[in-house]
Order: sequence, then C-alpha cells, then structure tokens
Amino acid sequence: MAEHISSRRGVFRRLIDISAASDTKVIAWVEDDFHHFGLSIAHDRNVVADVSVHTERAPWSTCAGAVLPLRALIDKPLVTRASDVGRYIDMRLQCTHLFDLAGLALAHARHQRTHRRYEAVVGDRSRHGATQAVLSCDDEVVLAWHVTGSTIDGPASHAGRSLSNGFRAWTETMQEEEAEQAFVLRRALMVAGGRNVDLDKFDTAAGTGMPPVCHTYQPENVRVAARNKGSTRNFESGPAGMLRALEINP
Repeated sequence: MAEHISSRRGVFRRLIDISAASDTKVIAWVEDDFHHFGLSIAHDRNVVADVSVHTERAPWSTCAGAVLPLRALIDKPLVTRASDVGRYIDMRLQCTHLFDLAGLALAHARHQRTHRRYEAVVGDRSRHGATQAVLSCDDEVVLAWHVTGSTIDGPASHAGRSLSNGFRAWTETMQEEEAEQAFVLRRALMVAGGRNVDLDKFDTAAGTGMPPVCHTYQPENVRVAARNKGSTRNFESGPAGMLRALEINP
C-alpha cells in the first residue's frame, strides 16, 4: 500500500494505462507520487468528439480545472505520434500530465490499439546527479537510460542527448513506437525530481516560485492554487495499490 513520502532514498514510479473502451472511446490513466488522473477521449476514428477528466489526486486545488483548456481538442484530428498533441493545444495552458495523457490516448485511438501499460522507474538523485531510468511496456523493458543532470549518458545510441535542448527534434527522427517511449520516460525523469521537494511546505503554488509552465502556474491561477496537503504518496516499494481508480469512467 502507498505510504506518505519519507526521507529515505529510493525510486520514483509512474504507471500509465491506456485502453480502448470501444471502437470510438479511449480511457487513459496516470498515477505517480504526486498525480492520479483519468482521461476519456471519445472520437469518430478521425477527430475528437468529446474529452472528460477524472481527478483522483492532484497536488493543487486548481489542477482539476485543467479539463477546460483541454477541451480545445474537440474537433481536432487524432494523431499518430503522441507528441503531436502540441500542434493543437499549448502545453503551458494545460495540466502537463493530462496533456501527455491526451497525446497518448489520441495516438492509441489512431493506431486502433486495444490496451497498453507503461511503468517508469527512476532512481532518486540530487538535482544534478546521476540516475538510472527504466521504462517497461506491458511488463517488458523497452528503454533504459543512464542520465547525469539533463544529459543521457547511455546506452551508446542515445549518449550525449539532452533531455531539454533539441529533445523533440531528436525524437521526430525516431520510429513512432520508440519516440513514444522516449516521450514517456523523459516526463517521468522530469517529474521524479519532485521527490526532492516537500510541497506541503507551501500553502499555494505561488510559494514554489515556478514559472508559468502549466495551467496551475498561470498568473490567474497560481495565487489561488491551494496545496492539497498530504496528497503525496510513495510507491518506491512497488506498483501495488496504484491505479485503484481504473474502473471509474472519466
């Protein structure tokens, strides 16, 4: 069972589950230490017909409101690459994690996949330290990076690549499956750094000093975004207990 975050070193774990509920509906879920969201995309096999969200657990009171800007996807085409969702909506106005989940769901629908589950595991580290990040898809390891700071050190085929500068351009040269895996593992690495911060020390998101990188941190939201204290969990011991809300229909 998940426990409240502790000070001991361990790993960050993130699960993403994407399933075709029918020929015209995809349901996707994500859970990690800080987030637990569900997303439903209805479509006609070509364009998005409807978008809905279920917020099971979120770091800030404003996160649930991110469904409103996400609904800009309605009437937009499905995508073949998850990262292409950025052609239709501005990530900075979205919940970052719903943005990613939407891209994965749109690609899932376009490729007519039935079910897929990702599990990312990232070792704890200091801000500029080294770590190992591993991604499994349907219980098979598909990607493993050794990372120092924001640079991939290995495997040799990926060595020297930055997780920030030029990352999207690099993944655009990959096959769709490999690019999607890199898209998922990179985000897990970025979110894993949150284990070094005790968000419960802040009453509102404004106290963190973060720039306007997502829905909650936009100027109109950041000062009223109250911290959902006690919402952080620790899944370093394993995925048991994660995605318990899977059967809820967002």
